[in-house]
Amino acid sequence: MKKLIILLAVLPLVLSSCLKDDKDAFGKTASERIREVQEGTEKALTGAANGWLMEYYPSATQEYGGIAIYMKFQNGTVTVTSEAGGAGKTAESLYSYDQDYGPTINFDTYNPYFHIYSEPNSGVGPTNTGMGGDSEFIIMSYAADKVVLRGKKTQNTIVLTPLPETAWNTMFGKYSADVTKMDNFRSYELVLNGKTYDISREVGAMTTNVRAISLMKGITFDVSGTPLDTTLVCVVTPKVPSDSIDRTTLANWLRIRTKVANVKLFVEP
Repeated sequence: MKKLIILLAVLPLVLSSCLKDDKDAFGKTASERIREVQEGTEKALTGAANGWLMEYYPSATQEYGGIAIYMKFQNGTVTVTSEAGGAGKTAESLYSYDQDYGPTINFDTYNPYFHIYSEPNSGVGPTNTGMGGDSEFIIMSYAADKVVLRGKKTQNTIVLTPLPETAWNTMFGKYSADVTKMDNFRSYELVLNGKTYDISREVGAMTTNVRAISLMKGITFDVSGTPLDTTLVCVVTPKVPSDSIDRTTLANWLRIRTKVANVKLFVEP
């Protein structure tokens, strides 16, 4: 009993010492350090007058490749444009800061050009799962020329780089043109014996073991953030997973059919 009383008496002193050491080691408390990162990130994001390019990777396996998302931040409101909206369209939504194993930035209210990559029934990817992307991120580092985030769900590294002065109009103009091509691609039709078929039906007629097909266009970037090429990502859901699908033939057909040379084809297990 005496030992227990002594331990209980010493415990507050140990905890007090640990807390004091934590502040002494860094010069600030944990909450002060988190607030400093949040404020520094906000200053960096709002300080880029021309906005940011987010290189976004949905899915923990990155099976859909990278997606270019253009963003402008201002006082809790973010303006977003991406391939999901088509050429020249933007949408505003809210963002905020919090903490969860470190400082976080969270995109709180729904934005159709951003949350389509994380909502469970977006029309791309498995039902009730979607593309499996993030809308909440841990802040890994921040600076005027780069902000690095980590997806809370996927653990993917997401890099934001500031756009040059004319990028929103010129860089995004090229990007919008590519999106427009894909908008046209979505309306491609095949007329056979008086009946009109869309591209998914063409695939179904070509390959008997395909139950569903998802298509998404993205931009491939080099490590400096420069856009290199248009990429078509195709995810095929087979009718019978154990039966094979001629990936080479299907990929080559998609290149010809869509006029996109860089095709990445994935077959769901």
